[in-house]
Amino acid sequence: MTVWTEIIQVPHSLFPGCFIAFQPVTGGGEFTGSGNWIVDNINSSLETWNEKLAEIWTLISTSPENFKGGAIWNVMLDINDGLKAIAYALLA
Repeated sequence: MTVWTEIIQVPHSLFPGCFIAFQPVTGGGEFTGSGNWIVDNINSSLETWNEKLAEIWTLISTSPENFKGGAIWNVMLDINDGLKAIAYALLA
């Protein structure tokens, strides 16, 4: 089974008239790409971008009490309590 065959001319000043030949894909497996390497690269990049955005959104939407089991939040509360004690001492 032949899925695609394509020959494109590379417009490059160092290699004028250079051709890249893409050989036909054969075999019984299902071809999952579009057959165009540019489209496949763009799709792959967009998938990676969406995964990273989802990861960032998860980090942004996590409350400080739940982030990393709350350990960082507890340290911040301890620092706040220490600063309150210093502030109260300065007021007295």
